[in-house]
Amino acid sequence: MSSFNWVRCLESLWRSRKGTTYRKDSLDFKPNVLKLEDRLAPADLGMNGVNPLTTYARGGDYVPVQLSMSNNDWMVVPNAQVNISANGYYLQTDYRGYVAPWAWTNWVTYVRIPTWMSGPVSLTATANAYGVWDYNGWNNSRTSSTIWVSPSSQSDLMPTYLNAPNQVLPGATPTLNFGIVNNGNSPTSSFAVSIVASTDAIINSSDTVLSTFWMGGIGAWSAANYSTTVSLPYPMFGKIYFGIRCDVYNNVSETNEANQSLAASPTTISVPQTSSPPLYKQTDSRWAYEVMGPGGGYLKDFGCAVTSLAMALAGKGITINGQTADPKNLNQWLINNGGYSYGGYLNWSAVVGLLSNRITNHTLYGGGTSLSAATLRSNLDSGKVVIAKIRLSNGSDHWILLTGHNGGTTFYTNDPSQAVSSRNYSQFLSYSVYSIS
Repeated sequence: MSSFNWVRCLESLWRSRKGTTYRKDSLDFKPNVLKLEDRLAPADLGMNGVNPLTTYARGGDYVPVQLSMSNNDWMVVPNAQVNISANGYYLQTDYRGYVAPWAWTNWVTYVRIPTWMSGPVSLTATANAYGVWDYNGWNNSRTSSTIWVSPSSQSDLMPTYLNAPNQVLPGATPTLNFGIVNNGNSPTSSFAVSIVASTDAIINSSDTVLSTFWMGGIGAWSAANYSTTVSLPYPMFGKIYFGIRCDVYNNVSETNEANQSLAASPTTISVPQTSSPPLYKQTDSRWAYEVMGPGGGYLKDFGCAVTSLAMALAGKGITINGQTADPKNLNQWLINNGGYSYGGYLNWSAVVGLLSNRITNHTLYGGGTSLSAATLRSNLDSGKVVIAKIRLSNGSDHWILLTGHNGGTTFYTNDPSQAVSSRNYSQFLSYSVYSIS
């Protein structure tokens, strides 16, 4: 004898009375008209437990959680889903699929705690019976016991200071001192730092990069101090802001990516310096036929060095026998004071004796690259006299006075014979440099 089949009985009743409606007859039902099939075929999906398998975690950790869910009525749930949140913040959805009537399902899932979350954290799991009516909503959610979350293992790089000079010369190579702190609870790996030049105090990726270099890691809650030298590009003049940007290639995972740049106080790059000596020509009739010492030729033919030197002295306000220095009186002074060797070759250092309290030093440099373009610019900016030798198209050597520069490799000149007002650094063969106050 077979047992009584309640399911078939209920199904037969439903088929015979399909479309019939019943008003509420119990406090368990909602105050509206319910269809018979809804009353006879419900689902009741409920969460039975949310149990973290650890009581301590760190922000960013994956926490194992034991979950338990059941279908407490007759209707099959074809698409069960469980939403999991932490302190009300949505984390993930577990898709559990088919759940049979009166069935329990248990599983372990891994939930990632947000990196920014710390302190007491509770997990809430909410079951959803998509596609069917879950008539009993009070048991859909369960909340776990407390997990204590400590701050995440992350770094936080931040520049603390950047010291730059108040004023530099064009093309200079200033030294900058700076500090970086790691405000995170995790040491960093190596990271890249850029030193930039900006037109304002807002440092960002649009600024001119002067140098990028790699730094070693910094420990948790630690700081480090550094020093570096940068070269200024050409042309760059006026007021600029040196700036620093940390971790420019994003090698370090950080809690705060918005505090990685810093500007120094403004720095002024001086405008290119020029002197204003008179322009003498060695062919000037006032001295063209002056003889350059014993066995020497005329100034008009061989006096480019003497004429250049006379322009420099006059530009510094130096007089000879009470008269502004010029090729004629300088030539005579050189003859009287051992300024020439036989044949009219100039003894450059003899000029120091003209006014030793003002002309304090002389150096002769052989070879065009014996002084770099940057050193030449620095010499001119500091007020030194630089006389450079070039080679003319006819193959003869020729001395000219440098009077300034454009911040790069172009140098302004007073030429004692040629109608040329500037030369490129690549044309120079040697230099005669004086310190004249």
